[in-house]
Amino acid sequence: METRKYSKGEVIFKEDIIEALGHRFCYQLKSGAVDIVVNYDTTEAKKLTSLKPGAYFGELALIEGCSHSATAVASEDSEVNLINDLEFFELVKKDPQMVVELVNNIGGRLRTLTNDYMDVCRTLKEYGANGLVEGKSGSLWKRLFKFSNIYAKNGKVVRTIEPELSRGTPMEWISENARYFDHNEIIFKEGEESHCMYYIISGDVGIYASYGLKNQKLVTSLRGGNFFGEIGLVGNAARSASAVALKSGATLDRISMDGLADLATKNPAKVNLLLVYLSNRLRSLTNDYLKACKTADDVIRSVEDGEDLSVSDAEILKAYMEMELMGNYLY
Repeated sequence: METRKYSKGEVIFKEDIIEALGHRFCYQLKSGAVDIVVNYDTTEAKKLTSLKPGAYFGELALIEGCSHSATAVASEDSEVNLINDLEFFELVKKDPQMVVELVNNIGGRLRTLTNDYMDVCRTLKEYGANGLVEGKSGSLWKRLFKFSNIYAKNGKVVRTIEPELSRGTPMEWISENARYFDHNEIIFKEGEESHCMYYIISGDVGIYASYGLKNQKLVTSLRGGNFFGEIGLVGNAARSASAVALKSGATLDRISMDGLADLATKNPAKVNLLLVYLSNRLRSLTNDYLKACKTADDVIRSVEDGEDLSVSDAEILKAYMEMELMGNYLY
């Protein structure tokens, strides 16, 4: 593992850059501080977050082999550990705890970003339905302005005690964490405390909003080879949807933070799939969040200029007004 020193203001990696094989890195901040910035060195530059020692960053580009979605800049004199793509999974085998830290890092970012995204979508929906009825001094305007500047950090957590881990029939001949769920059997319920995420070995799983009620809605259906329920890896947050076994049932493998290090040793291929899944979810959610914040910015500009939204911007706002905010992103 290589360690490099960066002076205050020095760029560690740039947005939209794809590094060559053997030169892609997962970064870990050893000392100092690093800012993650979109549109760096332009008039539209926005700081997404500031990282403290111990934090991992840049892992999405390494895991997916894609470009960086933001620029990393040292905000103080800093030391950074660099793990290249050729040694990454070898290091994971030697130090399985690294997987726990990486997944915890990605999972935490997913949870925070989901809260932010849901909040900006609700704000846009409220504006589209009511307009700026309170004027520029009202809370709706302030929330729009907040998202226009992309620094929202919001969301509520509801905690209840439910026996998620007691559900399902054990299938220990597959693995100690494998469980079978019969047709229509509930895997986890909306609103209850989460404890793990799941990998579908076989069968089908439906993700529902308001399951069992008159306004029940199937959000998505998942098949064998898919992961779901990643919110359960981070902080026992509340489930925002229900998961139910479809058709003849489903065989699932439970994955908890406590079991990640052991999984990295026994089945590194599954860990690789898990990291790619979480990485894809985070990248997609980041893109959706920034699009929603841009719409908030378009609304602010149109009001301040005294002009109507363009036809295309009005159509985008309408889409947020009609959007179903029912656990589509994190459950």
